[in-house]
Amino acid sequence: MQYPSSAKVGQSQVPFPARTAWPGVELRHLIALQAVVAAGSFNGAAARLGYTQSAVSAQIRALERLIGVRVLDRSRGARGVALTKEGAILLRYATEIVERFEAAAVHLLGGVHTPANELRIGSFRSASLALAAPGIARLAEVQPDLRVSLVELAEEEALLDMLADGELELAFAVAPVRKGFTSTLLRHEGYAAVIAAGDPLAQLDHVSLDDLRGRRVIVDSTRHGALLAQAALDRGATAVSVVEDKTVAAALGAAGVGLALLPELSCVPCDGAVVRTLATDLPLRTIALVWCDERMRTVGALQFVKVVTSLTHADRARDVVRSFAHVTSNVS
Repeated sequence: MQYPSSAKVGQSQVPFPARTAWPGVELRHLIALQAVVAAGSFNGAAARLGYTQSAVSAQIRALERLIGVRVLDRSRGARGVALTKEGAILLRYATEIVERFEAAAVHLLGGVHTPANELRIGSFRSASLALAAPGIARLAEVQPDLRVSLVELAEEEALLDMLADGELELAFAVAPVRKGFTSTLLRHEGYAAVIAAGDPLAQLDHVSLDDLRGRRVIVDSTRHGALLAQAALDRGATAVSVVEDKTVAAALGAAGVGLALLPELSCVPCDGAVVRTLATDLPLRTIALVWCDERMRTVGALQFVKVVTSLTHADRARDVVRSFAHVTSNVS
């Protein structure tokens, strides 16, 4: 039966969609099936799709679980993999479905698509400078043919939205993140004060919250900025200025407008500025690398996670060594 639609008079009516028997089956499952059959193996399919072998296997297992039948024969004696009778039937329809989607893409986008050798990463300024840049440089050494695009936005939720929509494959974020994403924690960072070089506080080794009494402070508009602002007011700061851009906050601190209180990685170098550690018991800011649970990660994405994680682990090891050297020197 057809139902009236919102189409204008003279246009053909569109039938109301029936409830499918397999609501969880997605295009990526069908593409994985097609690729395995075309390549004759999971490894071959993974290489063609730019994924890992385990990711392709997971898609086939998910497909079989969702439709309730086996589609591939993985028996130990078989060479490679072979279609079951049910798999052969499904493949005919899967091939047609994928071809129709490809035709729609060509029609709507003129054949424009994201290349398989491209990795799109979302980031925000401090993560770009301290984590993304060295990670991309290291990735270029192991995958020189991979094109990496860095999309930088100040709004972290917007990055997560792009990640969920498939516009990004990975994104840096401040943990914890909302449901639907998996993350690997990279580093915990404290806070610092950006001070004009001529300010008396610039002579201190570090700044405490009590040193903010009677002073104006400048923070960014994030939730950690709000925590810093409230902590400063509780200790006697007279006023708080909130700015969107951390770079602007640091510049205002350097100019002597107030003390800029920022996460450590956000303290970019400024002429005439001194950066001092802010001694506080506020929760540390945790930076993570995040990906969407529902999407397969490419080999390039997995490699980027690996190199960034190794770089941050090395940084933490150096921090421990420096802390130990500082303690032993004070003891002696």
